[in-house]
Amino acid sequence: MSAHTTPERQRIISEPRTKKEIENALDAFRKLKEAIEEWEKKLAVAKAELTQLLASDLAAAPLSVDGALAKYKPWIAKREELAAQVTTAKELFAVIETLIQELEEQQPAIVRAVEQSYRKQQQSEETLRKAIEGIAKEVEKSREPTGDRLECGRDLGFERSVAASFYLVDASKEQLLPDTYTLPAMQGGFQIAFHFWIGTEKDKIRSKSQPAYITKPADLTYPITFQVTVWSDHFKFANCSQEIILPATGSSNHARFIIDKLPANTGPAELFVFLRHDGDLVGAFRVKVLVTEKPEEFQQAQIIEDIYLHGSWFRFQDGTSRSALTILITKKQGNLQIFTLDATGNPWAPAEFNETGIYERSKEIYRELHNLANRAEKAIINKEEFKFRKEAKRLASLGYPLFVEIFYSGTAGNFAEKYAQHLGEGSTLTVAIGREAENLYIPWGLLYDREPPAGFSDFSRVPKLDGFWGYKYNLIVRHSVEYYGVFANRQLPLRLGAAWLDHKETDLLRETFEPYERSNKITIKSIQTVNHSLPTLAEQEFDLIQFFCHGHTKLLGVSTVQEAVNRDDPSNAKAALVQASYELNDSLLELSGGLVTLSKLKVLLKNRLPGHPIVLLSMCESAQVSASGTGFVPLFLNKGARAVIGTEGPTLWTLSRKMDTTIVKRLLEGRTISQAFYETRKELAKNHVLALIYTLYGDADAKFDLRPTLNSKNKSRKRCQRM
Repeated sequence: MSAHTTPERQRIISEPRTKKEIENALDAFRKLKEAIEEWEKKLAVAKAELTQLLASDLAAAPLSVDGALAKYKPWIAKREELAAQVTTAKELFAVIETLIQELEEQQPAIVRAVEQSYRKQQQSEETLRKAIEGIAKEVEKSREPTGDRLECGRDLGFERSVAASFYLVDASKEQLLPDTYTLPAMQGGFQIAFHFWIGTEKDKIRSKSQPAYITKPADLTYPITFQVTVWSDHFKFANCSQEIILPATGSSNHARFIIDKLPANTGPAELFVFLRHDGDLVGAFRVKVLVTEKPEEFQQAQIIEDIYLHGSWFRFQDGTSRSALTILITKKQGNLQIFTLDATGNPWAPAEFNETGIYERSKEIYRELHNLANRAEKAIINKEEFKFRKEAKRLASLGYPLFVEIFYSGTAGNFAEKYAQHLGEGSTLTVAIGREAENLYIPWGLLYDREPPAGFSDFSRVPKLDGFWGYKYNLIVRHSVEYYGVFANRQLPLRLGAAWLDHKETDLLRETFEPYERSNKITIKSIQTVNHSLPTLAEQEFDLIQFFCHGHTKLLGVSTVQEAVNRDDPSNAKAALVQASYELNDSLLELSGGLVTLSKLKVLLKNRLPGHPIVLLSMCESAQVSASGTGFVPLFLNKGARAVIGTEGPTLWTLSRKMDTTIVKRLLEGRTISQAFYETRKELAKNHVLALIYTLYGDADAKFDLRPTLNSKNKSRKRCQRM
């Protein structure tokens, strides 16, 4: 008697499958299941529609068989088509279900891992959807009328400026992503679109730059067509160029760029926008964003800044029309690069110079500044005239090779010739150093942008003041540090921290500030050395800190003790300071109470400076920096100062006093730190070449809120602050 045997199930899998094949099988299972459910719903709807239609027809008249067959035949065909789709899908579903059962038997670990990954992705996408729903509610709430259309004291209704925003896009709508939210790397069925336009809308990325409004050259008429191009190292776009049309009133259309690919890693990212008219560059802008796994609220998640504005097309808040340029310098693959504003290709051009070579050229300038200061002091003692035409020749002859090496030794020459060299006098010029090149410090204000006159014996041919960038431009150097907004933390009176050294010029300084104290515009708190430290600096909050004292930055090959001894300084203070610097092997400053080293300051300022003040380093060599990036300016910037003004060499007591008191006066008149500094330096440089050694670092638009404090205890007041 033969045994009865059950035939073996025919197996689908003959060999192990890869993880990707298993993912595809599980994905097909889910998709077919969803499709069957959807088609069965449609079948039910079709049946219900047929029932309702037939009932309606019977209520109106007796049934006509031929007429009913002709009328309802399409409905029947539709049902049969859906039923056939369901039948076919169920047959495929059964096969895939069998396939998955075999996979679970043969490769259970991989199947479990794929299913867990899918569940995790579903949870993340649900979290993202909920986050986006929350963002949408916040956007709608922010759009509710408040009756307040003023921003920073201006009615923006008729001022048109460039605008940009990111949007989350799905099949049905676009959802604005406010600039206080990061870009999500995990998009969960959404795409991200970048929009750029010209208009008055407030729903846009806030600007880090001084407000600039679109105007137009007199020979053009509206509507005006612009070409908008985007470029990025971090993002890949489906299209990179579009047109926008600006009418005589109102906003332009939006240039819309779908992002095909986000950065490989989360973190900071950037893109650049070029605005052109008839092929000529009108403006260029950098958008910096933070990319995270899902949208997260962060005050500086998105920021836009101007990197080029053509003076014929833009008008600033003060009513003036002038050009503005930002020179971007970074390091990629170990090489310095300059952003050339080339909208037709990769705008980053490799620089032929390196930090070591530039540092050596900078040290030559530093040495000449020591000699220049010595000659200036000798002239004061001997009551001789200190003439610009005689004293600036050597400075120009050093500043010009430095200029050439930076801009003409590589492929950035066209950029320098077209943009950097030919901005109008008074234009805003910002040098922005990326974090990768943060140790690059150059005496930018002493660059000389034309060939200097030859022959030191021929005094009829002298350097032109406007050849020096520190005189010609409203020059700001901005390293990659955190941005703290425009205003200091408090209204009048301003809290001034006085890190002073007793001197006859200090007495004159006090006299100048006395009227401000009496009118309750400033209060002065002394910062003195205690045990070779400055505890008040770290403990108390200031809006403005002034170092009016001796200082010395220790750099090899710039100055020696013997050179300091040979200076015409009756007090011999500089020689003693340089001697102490060499003995301590450190940079240092001297103010009332004694010496403080740079290393001690670093230990003292382990936390941020309270109040994020503007810092005036009116001491010798305060802006000089070592090859490793060590110096007083980087220290204060990294510890939270909004802006720092320092000196590239030795300065004079009288010059420092005039510089500081005039800057403070203009700040109290409402100017930004860059406006106050540029006007003051230009005014003083006409009479004294050493005024050019002062350089502004940090935020050009830092200023003070000049409204009197109604309640000094209330620090939660609403402030106008651009991030």
